[in-house]
Amino acid sequence: MYAATLRHASLSKADLRETQMQAVYLAHANLRRADLGEADLTVAVVFHQAGLTGANLASAVFCNTIVAACPNLHQAEGLSQVRHLGPSSLDRDTLRGCVHWLPDVFLEGIGYTGQEIQTLRAMYPAPSG
Repeated sequence: MYAATLRHASLSKADLRETQMQAVYLAHANLRRADLGEADLTVAVVFHQAGLTGANLASAVFCNTIVAACPNLHQAEGLSQVRHLGPSSLDRDTLRGCVHWLPDVFLEGIGYTGQEIQTLRAMYPAPSG
């Protein structure tokens, strides 16, 4: 799949393992418990307000991948095993909502240094409650 728009797509529990999803726009897509293991999510795959709770991202490939307005990103599985071929982007809303629960190795793969990770976590305190 290349250069597709899957706005509001219902992909809950979908088997998307090893799928080529380059330049795909997934705005408001329901990817809860979808298996994206080893999927190629490069070249501006945009997860904009996508539901990622329980989605498997183990060995998925990120490079120039954009995650925006996804404060539930930390609820995806396999983030520590994402393969980063280059930097990607996390927006402020995503970071504000979950930077405290994202694995350091994932954030480093996105392109942040250890110092930047510490700074982000200080800027966006963990929600209380």
